[in-house]
Amino acid sequence: MALPVIGRTVDDAAVERAIFVYRPREGRQVDVLAQYDGQPCAFKQLAGRGELIVCGLLPRYITEDSLALFRDILLDATSTHRAVSSEGEHLYVVERETDGNPDGPRLIVAANVRGSEVPTRLHVRLPEGELIFPKTEPLELLPKRTRALWVNLPLPGACLRYCTSEIAPTDAERTSFVLRGDMGTRGEIAFDRRVRLTLDEQHLPLEQREETWVATYPHSRHGRRLVVGNPG
Repeated sequence: MALPVIGRTVDDAAVERAIFVYRPREGRQVDVLAQYDGQPCAFKQLAGRGELIVCGLLPRYITEDSLALFRDILLDATSTHRAVSSEGEHLYVVERETDGNPDGPRLIVAANVRGSEVPTRLHVRLPEGELIFPKTEPLELLPKRTRALWVNLPLPGACLRYCTSEIAPTDAERTSFVLRGDMGTRGEIAFDRRVRLTLDEQHLPLEQREETWVATYPHSRHGRRLVVGNPG
């Protein structure tokens, strides 16, 4: 059964399972982050030379308010910078480091769990700075859909900086791919240098945007075949 918790920015955020409340020691000052039934269930206090967050709640996404509650406790109160986020918080996004190398490829999973109909852009923190994409038009992900997107994926002769379609190789050399996305939306792919692209055996032009070379295309029902080659 979900119980209501009051946070800094939300009222009646739904929380499931056990809720532990605390009674601060007499004379000890704590910064209350959330309370249940008038008692603190998450708070921040000084600890040595730093700060300590105590949370008696099990983080779990249930509603938009519960997501905001745990964002307040686990991110904002700790001044933690997320590895990836979406503008306007329209999408739920997480990052997976695939080889443990900070400069290596990343797999970004974006989910429209809130049913937003507002296109957005993703912000990814990389060692060389923040990558914001797509460059041309905001990413459109239909309600209740999820998409896994590659960032900094090495290919023969180039690096795929990002792609807003799900991309799967069809050969061992990773020069031929199938691109998939929601029909009626557009995809975008970007490289760190100029390459030669064909989409369904038709030339796909690139344009330079900042330090990347970008191409856009419409998604289809059954996926589209992309071939990446050296410029000739």
